Amino acid sequence: MNNKHLIYFLKVYESGSIKKTADELFISSQGLSKMIRQLEDELEVSLFTRTAGGLIPTLAAVELKPRAEKILNEYDLIKRGLTDSSICKHVLTVVSTLNFLQFVSVRFVEDYYAAHPDVILNLVELSDYAGMKKVSSGEVELAFMCGPIDTTSFAAIHNLFSQRFVAVVNENHPLAKEKSLTLKQLEGEQLILPSREYGFYTSQLNHFLSIGVDPYIYFETTNLSIIPQFAAKNHGIGITLDFIAYSDPLPGTVIIPFEGAGQSRSVYLVKRRGSKLSPEAIAFRDFTLKWIAQNKNKFFASPNK
Repeated sequence: MNNKHLIYFLKVYESGSIKKTADELFISSQGLSKMIRQLEDELEVSLFTRTAGGLIPTLAAVELKPRAEKILNEYDLIKRGLTDSSICKHVLTVVSTLNFLQFVSVRFVEDYYAAHPDVILNLVELSDYAGMKKVSSGEVELAFMCGPIDTTSFAAIHNLFSQRFVAVVNENHPLAKEKSLTLKQLEGEQLILPSREYGFYTSQLNHFLSIGVDPYIYFETTNLSIIPQFAAKNHGIGITLDFIAYSDPLPGTVIIPFEGAGQSRSVYLVKRRGSKLSPEAIAFRDFTLKWIAQNKNKFFASPNK
């Protein structure tokens, strides 16, 4: 018996389902069933009664639950109290583009820890260019970065998701009555834009120039959450990500989507081209791809879609 047996037992106890627990832990149902059987064999008891409606804890399971929780709590206290670096958790540092964790939510970290309790995840949010430097130098193995990706230097493991930009306009602005906007309508308007530290800045600027619009930039910032505040004070039209704008709409502003598919950013999981990932980085990559696929339908969906 080890702590993983007890962790899995408690998870199954709470959910009443092998399949549901296995999906949450990103392991196979067969593997989880085997772990429960091993625990039952070692304790020489039956822990669950299997019914059509799910698993029902036996009396032995009810008695084991508080003891398992106490053992795991003591185990955590012992680990926290030890200072020998040889037995500390492995720390995996991953760089991410700004606002990544705000979008995927803390559930991403919670589920990762449930699947990999022996790793400390150090997620560092940086501008895309600063993040790429860390990957290029080998300081970190993996990064969540905005496209476009320089494929001569980096390998884009996967395009995880795309996010749309919206305009935030003061309610007294003439454009506030529009249901949607084109970039052409922003000609001559004072703009508050995401910083050129983002990888998508150049492509966004090229969208303007391709239609003959030379954007009048009032302010740039990596803090996309503050952009609507400039619009609220009527300092110009703010362009920010839709999930940020809709999560906390400011009084006196109007959120307007853009026409067409051009105004968006794609987020990729990338590594340095030709680099070999460590076992921990490989496990994180595999977890991330599976987690994103399973949770995409729970991400923010723009009301204008």
